[in-house]
Amino acid sequence: MKMDHLLNSSTKKFLEKKQQEITRQDEKKIRLYNNENPLGSPTLKWYNRFLSNTDNAYLIAEIGKIKNVPPEKIFLSMGYFSLFDLLVRTICEPATDQVLLCTPAPGALISICTFNNINYHEVPLAENRQLDLLHFEHAVQDKTKLIWIASPNYVTGNNMILDDLETILNNFSGQLVLDESFINFSRHHSLISLLHDYPNLLIVQNFHYAWGLAGLEVEMAFASEEIIYLLHTLPVSRPINAPVTQILLEAFSKLDQVNTTIREIVTQRKSLAEQLKQYPFIETIFPSDANFLLIQCRNTKALYLFLEENDIAVQPFWEDKFFNQCLRISIGSTEENRKLLHALAAWKEKENKASAT
Repeated sequence: MKMDHLLNSSTKKFLEKKQQEITRQDEKKIRLYNNENPLGSPTLKWYNRFLSNTDNAYLIAEIGKIKNVPPEKIFLSMGYFSLFDLLVRTICEPATDQVLLCTPAPGALISICTFNNINYHEVPLAENRQLDLLHFEHAVQDKTKLIWIASPNYVTGNNMILDDLETILNNFSGQLVLDESFINFSRHHSLISLLHDYPNLLIVQNFHYAWGLAGLEVEMAFASEEIIYLLHTLPVSRPINAPVTQILLEAFSKLDQVNTTIREIVTQRKSLAEQLKQYPFIETIFPSDANFLLIQCRNTKALYLFLEENDIAVQPFWEDKFFNQCLRISIGSTEENRKLLHALAAWKEKENKASAT
C-alpha cells in the first residue's frame, strides 16, 4: 500500500493476515455462521441479524449522492470522535509517534491521545484566529504522523484560510485530518473537492449539528480510496447498526427540511449577534461560521454563574490563549434565545445597580 509509511506495526501485521483470508461469509445467501436468532426480534424482525459493511453499502451510496463523493471514498463510524480514535490507533506507534492538535480543540482529542499513549503537541491558533504556520513548521517532527485541524473551529467558530491548509498539505507527509463538523453553517464550501489533489487529506463530518441527529453520534470520513479501504478492513471498524441506518435513510428523504433548519439557525445566529451588542459588559462578539457565538465579557465568571442560576448552561473558556474570559453560546430555539436575552438583561440591571451604589 502507498500509505505503508503511515501505519503502525500492529496495523501492518493485521493487514498482512487479513489479505490472506479468502472467505467472504457476508456474501452467502443462507447465513448459518453468526449464531443469529433465525426467528426475528421482539420489535422488527430484521434486527435479528448482524450488519456487515456490505449491508451498509446502500447507506454509503446515498451519502455519496448527497455529498457528490464516490462511495469508495466514504467511511462511517459511530461514537463521539470515534474516527479520530480509530486513526490514532491505526497510524500512530504508542509512546513513539506524535499528533499535532490545532487548538483550541475539544478535550476529548487529548484524552484519546493520552489513553492510547500517543504523544501530542498543541499548536494554538494565531491571534487573528488563523493557523500559525510558523509554529506548525517548528512543531512537525520525523515522528509526527497526524495533524488535526477544525474548520470552522470548535471554539472560535471561524474557517481556516484555504491557502494555509494547502501549505500544510503540500509540505506534510503524514495525515491531515480536517474536521468540518460545522461546515453546513458556514459561508465557505467543504474541501471535499480537494480529495483528488491531496491523498493525505481526510475530511471528517457528522450528523450531530446540521442534521439534528446528535443522539446517533454518526461520523463520516471522506478520503482516498486507499485510506477508506484500510478503515473498512480494521477489526475495530463496525457497520452502522440497523436502527440508526433506518433513521439516517429517513432523514435523507427530508433534505429540504434539513436545509430549512440550517438556514433558520444561521438567521438566529445573526439575529442573536446583533441583539448581544446592546449589552455593555459584552466586549467582543467574534464572527462565526458555526452554530454558536463566542463572546468575550467583563466579569465573565460571575456572568457564567448567574446564567447557571437561571438554568442557562453555556461553555466557559477562562484562560485559553487569545480567548480568555469568553463564553461560547450555542444557538438555541427562538424561545431559548429569548430566555437567554432576558437573563442578560437582568444581569445588566444587576451591574447597573451595583455601580450606582
